[in-house]
Amino acid sequence: MEDLESELGQGERIPDNVALQLVLSYCVHNCYTQTAQALENSCKMASRDDDADDAMGEDGGQPSTRRHLDLDDVKFRAPIYNHVLQGNVEEAIELTNQSAPGLLASRPDVYFDLLTLQFAKFIEKNDVLGALRFAQQRLRRYLKPATSAQERLCAEKLQDFITLI
Repeated sequence: MEDLESELGQGERIPDNVALQLVLSYCVHNCYTQTAQALENSCKMASRDDDADDAMGEDGGQPSTRRHLDLDDVKFRAPIYNHVLQGNVEEAIELTNQSAPGLLASRPDVYFDLLTLQFAKFIEKNDVLGALRFAQQRLRRYLKPATSAQERLCAEKLQDFITLI
C-alpha cells in the first residue's frame, strides 16, 4: 500500500477499482468467501447504474478494471487454511500434498513453517515426549550444516524457536 501511495501525488486518492481489488484479494486470500461474493455482488449492482461511466472509466479516462471474482482458489485453499487455523497441521500438509503435489517441495519455507507450527502444538499440549519425537523425526535435518540460504534461514528460525521454549 505504501508503494501505491508513494506513486500517487499529495492529495490524490486510490482509484475505487484498485481499492476494491485490494479488499477482494484480502478476502480471497483469507478465505472469506461469502464476504468476497457479497462485496462483488453489491459492486455489480451499483455498477449497473454506471454502465455509461464504465465504457469511458469513472473519471472519463481508462475503462474500469472490474473482473469476475474467481473463487476456485478459495475452494482449494479453504480446507487447508481451516486445518492450519485449527492446529491440524498434519491434515493440512496431507491435503496440500493431495491437492497440489509438489507445492510444499517447491516452497520449503512454507513446509518448514508448518512443521514448526506442529511442533508448537506439541509444546502447547505439554506433550514433551511427543515434541521430542517429532523434532527428532521431522526437524532434525534443519539442524545440519546448511548448504543453501534457504536452509540457513530455516536453521536460524528453528534455533530462535527452540530458545523461546
